[in-house]
Amino acid sequence: MSEFRSFLPILSPVDCHPLEAHFDGGTLSSDGGVLLLREIARKLDFADMIASCLHDVRDPSRTAHDYASMIRARILTICFGYEDCDDLDILRHDPALKLSCEKLPLAKSSIASQPTLSRLETVPSKG
Repeated sequence: MSEFRSFLPILSPVDCHPLEAHFDGGTLSSDGGVLLLREIARKLDFADMIASCLHDVRDPSRTAHDYASMIRARILTICFGYEDCDDLDILRHDPALKLSCEKLPLAKSSIASQPTLSRLETVPSKG
């Protein structure tokens, strides 16, 4: 059986790596369409725009995820039908979602967890 490998030229690289589709049963995801949403999000730059409105008072030396990456993950998961933040406990390791959030699928670092994203949702205030 021959291996089918397809380069995805319409998708931006992640961490200087081009995106490829393999159909050999390796790291799998059922949400490949999130990669197309990633391209739209990159062009609109909405996560960075929203994050720029929030003042981050956290200690940078103890912070693993910036506001823009957390907002990006939250918006993409909502767009893909995962409205509840608790879905991120499992989804944070999904290879397609990791790619859409600029993380390599097999990298040790992952997307922010449900508790981290829940804390993010309580940051904005009318202050």
